[in-house]
Formats: sequence, C-alpha cells, structure tokens
Amino acid sequence: MKIRTIVQVVSMCSGLVAAAGAARAQADSDSAARAYQQGYNEVLDRKWSAALATFSSLVEQYPGSDWADDAEFWRCYARDELGEAPSEVFACYDNHLASYRRSEWSDDAKRAMVRLARQLDGQGQKEYSERVRRFGRSDDDNRMLQVLAELGEIGDERSLEVIIQHLDATKDEQLRARITDVLEDIELPAATEKLRSLVFDDPSIKVQRTALHALTHHDYADVTPTLMTVLEDQGRDPELRSDALEYLVELEPAGLIDLLTEAIRGTDDRLAMTAIDELGDREDRQALNVLVALLGEVPHQRRRLVIVEEMEDFEMPEAASALLSVAQSDPDPRVRRAATESLGDMETPAAREALIELLQDMGTGQ
Repeated sequence: MKIRTIVQVVSMCSGLVAAAGAARAQADSDSAARAYQQGYNEVLDRKWSAALATFSSLVEQYPGSDWADDAEFWRCYARDELGEAPSEVFACYDNHLASYRRSEWSDDAKRAMVRLARQLDGQGQKEYSERVRRFGRSDDDNRMLQVLAELGEIGDERSLEVIIQHLDATKDEQLRARITDVLEDIELPAATEKLRSLVFDDPSIKVQRTALHALTHHDYADVTPTLMTVLEDQGRDPELRSDALEYLVELEPAGLIDLLTEAIRGTDDRLAMTAIDELGDREDRQALNVLVALLGEVPHQRRRLVIVEEMEDFEMPEAASALLSVAQSDPDPRVRRAATESLGDMETPAAREALIELLQDMGTGQ
C-alpha cells in the first residue's frame, strides 16, 4: 500500500512538472509573439534602431521560438536600412539562409543578397556575385542530386554511366563534389577507377578530397596503393595528404609506424601534426618510444610541444620519466613548461613522483 502511494505521488508530481513545463513553453511562445509584433510595428514605423534592438532581443531570448527565423530576417533588414556595410548585411542574410533553411523569408533574403552583391560588385568585390549565382539553379540542382542519389542506391552499371555523365558535364565545384559523393555507394570497378582519376586529375581540391573519402568506402578494392601515392607526393595539397594519412591509419598497413615517423620528421607541418595526433591516439609502448625518440631529434618547436602534450595520455611510468627529463633539461622554456603541465594532467603515481623530483631540483638550484 505504501509503495503504491509513493508511486502515485511520484506520478502526480511528474504530471505537475510536465504541466508546468508546458505552461512555461506557452508563456515563452506568447512572449516571443508579442516581441515580434512590437518589432514588426517598429518596422512599419521605420524605427530601424528600435526594431533591430527588439528583434535581436527576441532571437537571443527565444532562439527556439517559431518567430526566431522571422526576427532574424527583419534584424538583417533593419541593419540594411541603418546603412551598415553591405558585406556585413550580406553575411547576416547568408547566416539566416544557413540557420533557417525552410524559412518563408528565404526568397526575400536571397533577393536582398543579389541586390547587395551587385552593389559590392560595383565596388570591385566580385566574389559576392559568384556566391549568389547559385540561387537560380539551387532547386533544380537539389532535385537532380536527389535523382542521382537514388540511382546510386540502385548501383548498377547503367546508373553509374548516368551519374558520371552528369559529373563530367557539371562545372560548379560544389555541385561536382556532391555528385562525386554519390559514387561512394557504388561498388563497381568502374566507379572505383573514376574516383581514382578524380583524386589524381581533377583540378578541384574539394573534389579530390571528396573522391578520396568515397574511395575508402569501396571495401572490395585495395585502396592502400592510391593512399600511399597521394601521401608520398610532396607536390600534393597538404590537406589531401593529411586525409590520406588518416585513412591509412584506419587500414593499419604494414610499416604504419615508420610512415608516421617519417611524416613527423618531414617538411609538411600539417602532415606532421596529423601523424603526431595519430601516434598519440595509439597510447601503446611502441608509439611512446617513437614519440620520445622524436623529441630528441625534431627541431620544430610546435611539433615538440604537441608531442609533449600527447604524451600525457600514456599512463605508464616511462612516459612520466620522459616528461620529467624534458621538464628538467629541454633548451626551450615553452617545451619545459608544457612537459610540466602534462605531468600534472597525467594524475598517475609516477607523474606525481616526477613532479616532486622536479620541485626538489628547483629547491637545490639544479
């Protein structure tokens, strides 16, 4: 009887909490509606500063409200009327489109952006015109992509032929990258070869990276040679080479540790950082030995700082010992400080003893 009573009380309380939550939500909705009506009246009265303040407050206080997208649009409109820089107003409308894709104000925002782009074009800022050219074809492009994606799901040779025809006929970089992404689901040799050709021959880095990513999902194909070729080509885009290294780590090919080591020693800073991060994620004794050895030979301060930071995740006595040595004797004071901080973050008995020893050395003036 007592248990049933407790359950009934809890159930009643839960119902009261839910009811209170619903009441608060309704109150917020009503407040947002009133704020919007106030702001809209200020728009009608051309009180732009007041309207901007009202709509800004609405967006900040009720970001999940049904009125948020309306308020965001009118906030941009008010900024335009107040004479703010066209590039800033353009960015405001662009953010509105990105944040509220289904807003009823999207077409109005696009028309405003086209007008602003013309104005900026007259000032020599041609890039804004390029950004609004996509508006006229966006709906058709989305429909086409939907059809191509469905063909990708079918995945037969005829579907692949149609997808490649559209890819080769398309000039827009963003659209070509999205069509390339469709090839990820088609595990046919011809699709794999097309992706390889895009990786090596396409003029767009974005398309190259998309193709490389799609290629790694072709499980039946051996993509390791392609990834190795990209990685070893120092003339390739640094981001593409970094992608190739990350994908190779997932495949665990023979000699992976040597690959990571050479990347850290190499001239490509982005690739080196990727390799350090990948070694740090392994958190095993072999990876730790490599990182410790590299600390003694890599001259780049930034790389050595990152190595020291990665070593805090190795919860083994050898890591604490290596960090103590760096904290005591590294010629770079920033690296010494980073090693001390890593010891503190390790929170292991070995790290504690290392910090005590470091403190004693400071006390004796060593």
